[in-house]
Amino acid sequence: MGKFDTNEELMEAVVLLCEELIEATEQVGTIHGIGISVHGMVNPETGVILFAPRFHLHDVALKEHLEKRFAYPVFIENDVRALASFELLFGEGVGVDQFFYLYAGEGIGGAYVLDGKLIDGENHITGEVGHMRLDLDGPICSCGNRGCLEALAGEKALLRDFEAIDPQVKTLTELRKRLTDGDPNAKTAYQRAGEYIGIGVLNTIHLINPKRILLGGPMFELAPSIVDQIKERVEHTALTTAS
Repeated sequence: MGKFDTNEELMEAVVLLCEELIEATEQVGTIHGIGISVHGMVNPETGVILFAPRFHLHDVALKEHLEKRFAYPVFIENDVRALASFELLFGEGVGVDQFFYLYAGEGIGGAYVLDGKLIDGENHITGEVGHMRLDLDGPICSCGNRGCLEALAGEKALLRDFEAIDPQVKTLTELRKRLTDGDPNAKTAYQRAGEYIGIGVLNTIHLINPKRILLGGPMFELAPSIVDQIKERVEHTALTTAS
């Protein structure tokens, strides 16, 4: 989706997308409900997007708006929490009663599962490692703070810094191609991001000591060496029996 200046613009864009998907789905199967995952702080019970940092929008009553427009129940969840739910039910989290899921792509986020349940938290921000501040004087993050992990190591941040090196690279697609083509500057950028993500993982281990950490997202697929960086940092510096 593009940029939205008001809650209404965002909700209407979602309505149009739902209309397209419903029309296509009704021709081949039965629709039981509408499920939407979005970035930012979400109250899954009320279906309200409390804060969407990239759009700078607050209190978007998306569930209520969609249920007025469509004859289906609507479920709204944070995107990374939705991915963690998939891992819990169908993926690497099956049978694991405690784990932390970390996603790294354009942005960075996390979700925490304890006793086989996704933990939400008082203000629906449990697991938001992307907004863990690592540099008090660092770049401004979409959330408004400085030096968040996402502002230092998310792919959007890598693109911002890479444009200073090569102004011709203006999209993530172009940056990712540079990486897969072996561009040394792109490799260095992702390697540096891996160092910051490793710190984020280390802090998470020391904070909640999960049985398992699951990694997902395009950064780990494009630059698998980041996983090795994280493992090395944890092995050498985590206060665990494995260190």
